[in-house]
This record gives sequence, structure tokens and C-alpha cells, in this order.
Amino acid sequence: MKTHIKMLFFLVLLSAVSFAQTKKFKIYDNTFIIKSIKIGNEWNTTDDVRNLYIKGNETEKLVLRYFAYKDEGGDSDNLFWYKEKLKVKDNSIIITTHHFRKQV
Repeated sequence: MKTHIKMLFFLVLLSAVSFAQTKKFKIYDNTFIIKSIKIGNEWNTTDDVRNLYIKGNETEKLVLRYFAYKDEGGDSDNLFWYKEKLKVKDNSIIITTHHFRKQV
């Protein structure tokens, strides 16, 4: 019985996370979908990757893959990261990149 409850909780949590990581928007008659995933990197942290799809007739075609957050690691004196933000304004998709450096 406890195993079934744990499995049900896991499935509900997984579906909530998956739902939260998908965003849809339209530009004119085109529907775009952004799906977010986390991947491990060589610094033992995770990076956030966004996949931008255009929705067609019951298909999704990958248009762009970008890192929303990337840990670039560093050397003994510096650490580096960058963040990207995608914004939809009128009929434009705008991606802004911010680079961060921290001296250790």
C-alpha cells in the first residue's frame, strides 16, 4: 500500500514539474513551445537548457536550443556563469545574454 502512495506522489510531482517547465506563445498564426530541461555538467552542477519548438500539424519542430543558465566553471581565481532570457515582444523573439564573473 505504501509503495502505491509513493508512486502516485512521484507521478503527481513529475507531472507538475513537467507542466511548469513548458511555455507556449503565439506570434501571428504560429504557436511556439519552450520546453526546459536540466543537464549535468563537468563542474558537478546543473545547467538549464531551453528547447524552442514551432508547432505544426500535430508535430513539433525544434527551432532553437539555448542555455538559460550555464555554469562555465573557472580557474583558481575566477568563476564564470551566464544567463539568457527569452522575451516575446510584438512579433519578435528577443534573447538577452548576461555574463557573470566572480573573483574567488
